[in-house]
Amino acid sequence: MIEVSVDKKQLTKIKRYMSDDRFKEVLRKVLIAAGLELEDMIVTNIDERTSNTGRLGQSWTVKDISYDKIKVFTNLQYAPFVEYGTRPHRPPYKPILRWVQLKEKSRAKWTYRRAWAIWHSIAKKGTQEKRYLRDAVDKFSLSKWVDELIRTWENV
Repeated sequence: MIEVSVDKKQLTKIKRYMSDDRFKEVLRKVLIAAGLELEDMIVTNIDERTSNTGRLGQSWTVKDISYDKIKVFTNLQYAPFVEYGTRPHRPPYKPILRWVQLKEKSRAKWTYRRAWAIWHSIAKKGTQEKRYLRDAVDKFSLSKWVDELIRTWENV
């Protein structure tokens, strides 16, 4: 799990307004908007860096946990393996075959050979990391969202 949080200066300012329920609701909305931006950055990285069927990119969700916490996540079990890569291992063949057939839009005989070639490559070398999540988090700026919220709230 990767967490993104505000710095201590911003947290001190935010705490001054926490007794106001209106501020809590605005904070919740700002965090959801920030989460949607992060989700968009993640999906863009997935589209640019992975050769996929679209399932991983479509699986990301933003959920508000409370007024001061949101969660940007996917429930796909293979997502961490795409993010971090894998060591050499023997993956199941059928999902690779289905992926090749979807990718190539064909059920020709050569797709079986291509799937076996991919299987052997993974068994020998593993898979490379794609860093779609960590790079998005590194570029993401929660501070800009919170600064704008504080500036707007203090000028109201």
